[in-house]
Amino acid sequence: MFAEMFGTTDLSPVVKGVVDYETKTDIMAGSSQPKLSSIRAAVTVICLLVLCSTDLVCSVQCSNSLVESPAFAPVPISLSNSSNHDPRCGLWPVKYQAYEQTAMVSLLRAWNKSDPFVSPHNITNWKESVHPCDQSAKDSGWRGVRCRGMLVNNSDDTNGTSVCEMFIVGLDGDDFGIIGELIPEIGDLHNLEFIYVNHNPGQIGPIPESIWKLPNLKEVQFINNSLSGDVTLTTSMENSALERVDLSHNFLTSFSLMYSSNWPALKYLNASNNLIECPFPPWSDFDQFSNLSEISLDKNIITGELDISTFFKSSISETLTLLSLRDNIITTVVYADDYVKEARTKFLLKGNPFCNNVWFSEADATRCSLYCEHICKYERSNKWRVIVAATSSSSTLVLMLAMLCFGIVLRRNKKYIRALQKKIRKADINAKSFEYNELRVATKNFAPEMKLGAGAYGAVYKGILPNDVVVAVKQLFLETNEGRDDFLNEILLISNLQHRNLVNLKGYCLHGKQTLLVYEYVDNCDLDKLLLRRHNTSNVVLNWQARRNVCQGVAQGLYYLHASSQFRIIHRDIKASNILLDKNLQPKIADFGLARPIEDARSVIMTQQCAGTLGYLAPEYMCHGQLSEKADVYSFGILLLEIVSGKRNRVLTVPEDEMFLPTRAWKLHKANRLLDMKDTTLVISEDEAREVQQVLETAMLCVQNASEKRPSMFQVTAMLAGDANVDVSPVDEDYCESFA
Repeated sequence: MFAEMFGTTDLSPVVKGVVDYETKTDIMAGSSQPKLSSIRAAVTVICLLVLCSTDLVCSVQCSNSLVESPAFAPVPISLSNSSNHDPRCGLWPVKYQAYEQTAMVSLLRAWNKSDPFVSPHNITNWKESVHPCDQSAKDSGWRGVRCRGMLVNNSDDTNGTSVCEMFIVGLDGDDFGIIGELIPEIGDLHNLEFIYVNHNPGQIGPIPESIWKLPNLKEVQFINNSLSGDVTLTTSMENSALERVDLSHNFLTSFSLMYSSNWPALKYLNASNNLIECPFPPWSDFDQFSNLSEISLDKNIITGELDISTFFKSSISETLTLLSLRDNIITTVVYADDYVKEARTKFLLKGNPFCNNVWFSEADATRCSLYCEHICKYERSNKWRVIVAATSSSSTLVLMLAMLCFGIVLRRNKKYIRALQKKIRKADINAKSFEYNELRVATKNFAPEMKLGAGAYGAVYKGILPNDVVVAVKQLFLETNEGRDDFLNEILLISNLQHRNLVNLKGYCLHGKQTLLVYEYVDNCDLDKLLLRRHNTSNVVLNWQARRNVCQGVAQGLYYLHASSQFRIIHRDIKASNILLDKNLQPKIADFGLARPIEDARSVIMTQQCAGTLGYLAPEYMCHGQLSEKADVYSFGILLLEIVSGKRNRVLTVPEDEMFLPTRAWKLHKANRLLDMKDTTLVISEDEAREVQQVLETAMLCVQNASEKRPSMFQVTAMLAGDANVDVSPVDEDYCESFA
């Protein structure tokens, strides 16, 4: 249907970012727009994070089926609209074309269908009278639309402007985000690289084919909306840039691919929690996905047989590390033990008929442990038997006692390892179990020259795996209960987290007393070394744009932990040394050893022992052991002050009333000189000075003494993005007493 309504013929290649397309568009029924036959080019990028794994899997037409509506959940809100260059956007020159604004206006009209029973308005700050990229005033531009370059004016003389990212989310209160359908005009934004359109229950209808034709699209997220229908990719939709697709928690009924298409960059597909009903396709259908590593199709209606024996003969076996088909209707799995036990790919089938009522025995060991996630019942016939033998001499008795003592020590160690393994097996963990020798070789036997750093509970080494993938291997010291808690926390809490501002856990290793965690390798050092250590020898310079991006990225990741992850998680150790920067200076939150889940959104935890880093601890946590997500907000406020000032929170070489950054900030605020907190090495423009002021005011709200007066991370991300006014007048004047 959409292919007939929206088609594009490429008339010429890209020349300096200008792409000429002749497009004929039949507008959907009910639209007042006339047919357009015009040049369409590459400009706008909608930030969409994770492509749906499930979409690529079913190659046949699938029937409808009823399922419970996915629950609404918040996600991180947009980064700020900026007329300055966004490091995530490409650097090639582009020129703004008028039809791009026309496409954006069409989206506004399609997505702003007011529902009198829900909300009088939907998308805030989207106005036809304002250009999407206009940043001439504080409240101008469109919320959630990030532009490349700088808008000179609204005429065709606009110099080097392109929309590179659109970030639309559902909001609380009167704003319920998008209400309406996706329309083919979204395909006119040919420079679009990222699309994040999540948690909008009013977002309905099918996904237009024009989205998959966007030549620069890298990431797509349509999570927890009400999208329906069939997702069809054809040979004309080859995309060499697309890496991640997430279409989970919708009402999609089928997913079909013309497998002669070429998708060389695609790594992650997630179409879980939909209504996709079809058999799992043959492995040969995935041959064109040369880098595909994860497929998630949980909670659909995938039926029939899964032939794993032929998987190892297909090309996808070289890259695929995870296939998750939990809670489907897989009845039969064909496999060969000799291949499976050596496989690097993890198959998750819990909740399928194949795994129901499986009894653990030697004959079914592979079925139970490798596929059904150790949920099998144990046969009662296998019991421990104790044999007591009489000894004929005292020497034999002594020898037996010595052996018994030695056996008790060994059994304790094995019991501990088994306890760890049992907890890991019971959890839904999306992480690989590495062999110890593989990691030992990768780190050159944990050589000093491979060491990246060390902390209280472990050391981190650089590792190079046999496939030349660079990883970070964390070797935990488990001499104390705290170290053991670190290991379990980091695996159980973050193995299933997927966010660009969180360090990705790739796997783990249990080997005797060795407990290792394997993370993605982050190119640059941590924020503490790069910004706060004056003897830093790195050539990396953090200008204001880079610092602002770090502030926003950490806020996005922290908000995801608090409200959008599988568990509500409190990090408990937000500080500069736990913020890693990649080669593009994008921040990633690391070190989840102290993290704790919170089941209830309003729960407050009373802890017996205060953990974390002095200078970042919230007063109610440090003094009374009261822990909530507001403790993370406080730590983040301290981090904001450090990023802006370029100084550590505790400076012992200055007068006592200026020793702590919050006390100094409050004094300067009362004197109307808050901007004096800025790092003296920063050279900023007048517009950037306003941004610095806004970040500082946001930080002061975060470090208030009373936890109930601090904003949530949802509000903080809005403030940093310029989507909410910052008013520091309610800040407690006595809040700084907690630092003395």
